Amino acid sequence: MARIKRTARNWTGGNAPINEPRKSVRQLHHLCIRFMHYRNLGNSVAMVGKVNKLLGWFNRHKNDIVFFKAATMYTDFDGRTGLHYIVQVDDSFQVIDTWLKYAPETAQVKDKYDKLPLHDACFHGFSLEKVMALLEAYSKGVEELDVNRNLPLHCACSNGPSLEVVIAVLKAYPKGVEETNVHGKLPLHFACYHGSFEVVKVLIQAYPKGVEERNNEGELPLHIACRNGSSLEVVMALVEAYPKGTEEKSNDGDLPLHLACYHGSSLEVVMAVVEAYPKGVKETNLDANLPLHCACYPETDFSIEVISLLLKSYPESIDGEKNETKASHLLRGWANTTQGNVSDVLNKAIIGGHLFAVKLFLIAFPQSVLMRDIHGMVPLHYACSNIASMDIVMVLLDAAPESTIILDKLGRTPLQVFMPFSKLKNENGMLPLHFQAAHSKSLTVNFLKFLVAAYPDSIDVPDNRGMLPYQYAFINNKFLSVDVLMYFVLINIQRV
Repeated sequence: MARIKRTARNWTGGNAPINEPRKSVRQLHHLCIRFMHYRNLGNSVAMVGKVNKLLGWFNRHKNDIVFFKAATMYTDFDGRTGLHYIVQVDDSFQVIDTWLKYAPETAQVKDKYDKLPLHDACFHGFSLEKVMALLEAYSKGVEELDVNRNLPLHCACSNGPSLEVVIAVLKAYPKGVEETNVHGKLPLHFACYHGSFEVVKVLIQAYPKGVEERNNEGELPLHIACRNGSSLEVVMALVEAYPKGTEEKSNDGDLPLHLACYHGSSLEVVMAVVEAYPKGVKETNLDANLPLHCACYPETDFSIEVISLLLKSYPESIDGEKNETKASHLLRGWANTTQGNVSDVLNKAIIGGHLFAVKLFLIAFPQSVLMRDIHGMVPLHYACSNIASMDIVMVLLDAAPESTIILDKLGRTPLQVFMPFSKLKNENGMLPLHFQAAHSKSLTVNFLKFLVAAYPDSIDVPDNRGMLPYQYAFINNKFLSVDVLMYFVLINIQRV
């Protein structure tokens, strides 16, 4: 009671008595807290009732100035008034407007973290009306710092910000866009966590140098965007504003690419960052991790497409002593930790034509080449059903030649699955045998035998130029092994 009396006396020169009991003075605060809790529960019917209760409280007590001031200025153990709570509710403008009409001075009250109601309103800033009402009640509030040196603008940018709220707060205090908090973060850093392209664009335009500023962890806004799954538009806006940012490392030695790969950014984002700085795929962080390693960690949002892109950009990253690599060890960790279905992921890589990803999986899980799925199919069945995956067929054949005779649940071998494709010609009249003989740089005898077995007559079929497969093989001889060339000679002799 003494605390409430002191609060009231501050408003009346210390002489006015308190006629209301302590419970009634605290009642407004409790109504505000319950109002916020019903918002969190999403109970819209109850919310209407709480709004009416709050408005009713104002109507009953607005003429009792001493008591009214005491109730609206009442603070809890966190130093928060009821206004701190109701500004967090989306549909609360009517209550806030009424509150500030009768008690505008509460807009200046800071909680124990030095936050004004304006800080909270900006953090939950989906309503421009609320923010503008608080700014009107205390215009200097836009320049006030909380205990972490966050301005209301920092708060407005940190929680899926509303563009109109950010613009309003920025207009009220333009210099705020250049100020950092205790963690060295600009409002732009915060916007890159969950911000829209429009918000990021506005902040870059207001302070172009912001894209080059690092926080206390040595991170640029681009690092944060890549770490938090920002959209391609946001990432590209940051890259275009500061292209060199793709080459900059954080205190942990991470490029934006490392963070994009570790935290599961989209394929489009990873591709954009790789294109902006192709050498990044070869750089390691302080943990000696390549971006490929980051993409393979067990806790990552695993993406075979991202792994394939990184391998294609840097094929040497899977070369290692005895063909064992850090990436393959990490993939095994992924399988053990997440119980990931190795067969399903390998088959997905095969269907997608991700050659290097298939190679990596075979290094990490050699037994997977013979794993059957629910249809009884081994990886070679899937590769043989896709004419665009001939190099993958070759890799699987070399890994397990015996897989050619395995029957699926329909009684088909991979060779039988491939037979229809072996007779398909491209626009130049070339069969798969022609094409491999003419263009392959790694044709193996096993694959050559497989092609001939699928369509024996193909060795005598000319293409549109009248060329036979063996003729292409000898034109392409600098890329083919002696064994392959000798096999072409042997099968032609046998045909004669």
